[in-house]
Parts: sequence; C-alpha cells; structure tokens
Amino acid sequence: MTQGSAAKQAWQRQPGQPPKILVVDDEPRVLRSLQAALRSKFEVITAEGAKQAKQILADAENIDIVVSDERMPHCTGLELLQWCRENRPDCIRILLSSTDFAKKRDAISAADVYRCIPKPWNIQEFTEVLNRAALVTEKQKRRAVKERDSNKREQRSGLSRHRALAILDQDATYREAFKQVVDDITELSDVYCFDSAETVSATMQHATNIGIVVIDPAAGDEAAVDLIQDIKKRNPGVAVIVTSNPSSLSEFMPKVSEREVHNFIAKPLSAKRIQPVVADALKHHFIKIRKN
Repeated sequence: MTQGSAAKQAWQRQPGQPPKILVVDDEPRVLRSLQAALRSKFEVITAEGAKQAKQILADAENIDIVVSDERMPHCTGLELLQWCRENRPDCIRILLSSTDFAKKRDAISAADVYRCIPKPWNIQEFTEVLNRAALVTEKQKRRAVKERDSNKREQRSGLSRHRALAILDQDATYREAFKQVVDDITELSDVYCFDSAETVSATMQHATNIGIVVIDPAAGDEAAVDLIQDIKKRNPGVAVIVTSNPSSLSEFMPKVSEREVHNFIAKPLSAKRIQPVVADALKHHFIKIRKN
C-alpha cells in the first residue's frame, strides 16, 4: 500500500464517529482488558501480533491510532511501529512496554512514536494520551482535506503545483546548491540559471511556471533593483530571494522594499541553509496566486 492510498483511505471515517484504535498484543487477555476499558470512547479493534496487525492495516480504511506492546514474538512492537511509519504514516503510533524506554531511544525515534506508555498502565492516563493523539490525527486529516481541496481548485483553474526556480548567480557552486534543494522539493521541477538581469526579465515574460527568483546583485545593484521591481509588477505572486555576501547585502537591502523581497540570505550558503528559505518562499508563492 502506498502512502497516498493510505492517507486517502484514512479519510473515510465520517464526522462524529469515534476514533478507531488498533491495539496489538500477543496476549488475548490484555487485548480483552483494553478493549473493555476503552470501548466507551473509542472504536477498538485488536490484533494478536504484528502479522495480523499488518494485514488489518493493509485492508482497513480508517485506522487512526496504533497501540502496540513491545515484547511480542517474531516481530517486536517497535518493529511494527517502524513498519507503520513507512506504510501507514497517517496513523499515530503508541508503544506499551514494561522495560526502560531510555534504552530504546533510537528505535523509538526511528519509528516516530507519539507516546510511550509504561506497563502496568493507569487507564485514566492512558485514555488522556489517546484523546490527545486523536486530536493530533484529526488536525492532520483536516490539513490533508484542505490541501486536497486546494489542489482540486488549482486543477479546475488550470494551475499546476509544479513550479520552477530561477537563479541569477554566476557562482556555479551556489547554482548547484539550489539545484540540490529543488531536487528535494516535490513542487519544484526545474531550475533556470541566468547570467544577466536582462535574460531573467525576458524569460519571465513567457515562462509562467516560475514561482521563485533568486538574485545575487553582484552584477550590479541598479540592474538587480530594476529586475525585482519588474518581477513584482509583471508577476506579483513570484517570491524573490536576494543573496550575497554580508557587506553587499547590507548595502543593497535599503534599495528595495520588504514587500518586493521575500527574504534576504547572506553567503556563504549550504543546501541545508537554503532548503527552509526556498520552502517558505514556495509556500508564500502559492498563497499569493490563490488569492489572485
């Protein structure tokens, strides 16, 4: 099952229905106890071990939370929750264990476990954790629905979520750094590299898919200022990022308004520093074009 199909299936729980929880343990007595304790507030289904749990998760359409005991034969609870993270990332993951959680810190982090509950548990505290987890998954699903509806509106209006990044920077090192970032962001599909402000401006007159423009004013402040103003006049939804060495950047910043430039970042740059700036600029771009 793909992540996309899993997320789609998880949305089939109707509003007002209680959250559905999958409880996994190799001891039937424990499963019966938890089902009896939780069924007044949650829809509880059970699985005797990881193998049955994986089958349920592959077939079920609306599992919200997976609660698994750690000590089980053939496949531990953490191994199961790691599988859930990879195959059903829409499910919140909770681990039960009587052992020291600190010793399993790395595995717990790898499985992206929401909470670890020690055994024997306090059922009131257990229920409170489940209630908080249900709120988290509900918020996640609301965001997914909002994103899905937004995508549909864009498709109906002929807009594509795939955008290009244009960069005016003669330094090949930084060009490659931005290309690396673009490769890691799904909504960005192309990088256009330019050596002059004139070619950027000419290209943007017919390239409708450019969402972000990165400018190093090293070629000349006046040309860079004119280019930024031209971009905002012709394509107000495009996010502009200005990057240069610290001294040049401090001199250039007063020459443009904050409304014209989305962000200023000082060199030297790495892909790690660039990535969140580009991601935020892309988010800003989509917000602007939706409003327009």
